[in-house]
Amino acid sequence: MVTSICQSARVKIKWKKEEKLERIRSEKFTEETRRGWFSLLKLTLEKLDLMDKPCQIFNADETGFSDKTSGKYVIVNSSTRHTFEKNGGSGKNYTTALVAINAAGQVLPPFIVYSGKNLIDNWYKGGLDGTHYGVTEKFMDIRVLVSEMFISATSEINRPLLLIVDGYTAHATINVIQLLRENQITCLILPPHSTHALQPLDVVLFNNLKTDWCHIIENYVKAANKSIKKAHIPELIKKLFIDKQSFSTTRILSSFSRSGEFTQDVILTLKTT
Repeated sequence: MVTSICQSARVKIKWKKEEKLERIRSEKFTEETRRGWFSLLKLTLEKLDLMDKPCQIFNADETGFSDKTSGKYVIVNSSTRHTFEKNGGSGKNYTTALVAINAAGQVLPPFIVYSGKNLIDNWYKGGLDGTHYGVTEKFMDIRVLVSEMFISATSEINRPLLLIVDGYTAHATINVIQLLRENQITCLILPPHSTHALQPLDVVLFNNLKTDWCHIIENYVKAANKSIKKAHIPELIKKLFIDKQSFSTTRILSSFSRSGEFTQDVILTLKTT
């Protein structure tokens, strides 16, 4: 019955695997929230005169990279009870990266942040040109994003800039607000529990990024026959940009399009509502 319905309406509907969504997100993210966000976005874009300037509209967030590889199915003897793979590490070591993309399909060099007190020399060698590196013992916030990465990376881009971040990142202080004003950066904070639907990085790019990263570390461990250390991170993250094209223009534009943050159709809608 279901199959026949799908066949008869195949132009309008399709099979789609359900994705996990926390209950609080499904309950708190309402149509009223969505409309309120796009109303605010419209007012901000008009005020900053950015309706036709996608290269000045950014979304930034952090993501983590684990040294854990994912197991695959392999062919073994029927009597085999267990089969093991070589792991990239303990699976408990994470490296954080601050990533920023714009609505024109561009990505800024990332800011790689290790957990620790001191930045060791070989932790920042062999990586992507323009990448920033640092260490922290605390969570990242907008101060780190703006002062350590965003301002310098966007120095050649016309002002003003719109920076969209989630509430977790946006722990603003008076100093941060002043820094934003001095550099003509307007910061919009996404509504709570909405990043799965409204944040470009979360909607498309980060999901694909995790898959690409797993492939990279699996291949590295097999080829190098050694575990992953912090000194290997710059080279491996570089592969995301160069070999895997994880931040391709197509993926970035798709991220903004599917979240509705900045596409021609959405801007047309914003202009006429």
